[in-house]
Amino acid sequence: MSERIYKLLNGSELICSEEGILSHRLEPDFIAITTDPNAEYMDLLALIDSLQQQVAGLNEESLANFQTAAERGKRLAERDRTIDLLTKQITDEVGISAKAIAERDMFKTSFEHWNKEAHRVVNENSKLRKALEEIADSKKDMSGVLCRVAARQALGRE
Repeated sequence: MSERIYKLLNGSELICSEEGILSHRLEPDFIAITTDPNAEYMDLLALIDSLQQQVAGLNEESLANFQTAAERGKRLAERDRTIDLLTKQITDEVGISAKAIAERDMFKTSFEHWNKEAHRVVNENSKLRKALEEIADSKKDMSGVLCRVAARQALGRE
């Protein structure tokens, strides 16, 4: 007699003989007990229904996880766009700041140059004024000798 044995999740076995007799054995070492096929079919249908509900629940959970992942992906993409925009703004501002610093340094250098030139001119004018005062205060005029000497000193020739 040939029979098919189906191991069930609860550890028991369902045995179907060639003649269509259905038996149930609680453990492999136990004796198989003939059972009513309708009862086994009802249990089987209950199992199928339970499995279908579990699959439906898993599908809903999977869909919810997918939607959550999609939402997170959108937020990450938005965050990346914001980071790119802020990076560009900072880069532009740094470039503008660098340009402003370069212009400031150029103006500072130019100012320092013209400031030195102004001091040189003031010093030169001061020397010329002093020379002119010496000429003006001179009581003796030995045919312009004192004028020439004072002028040469003011011009830095002696």
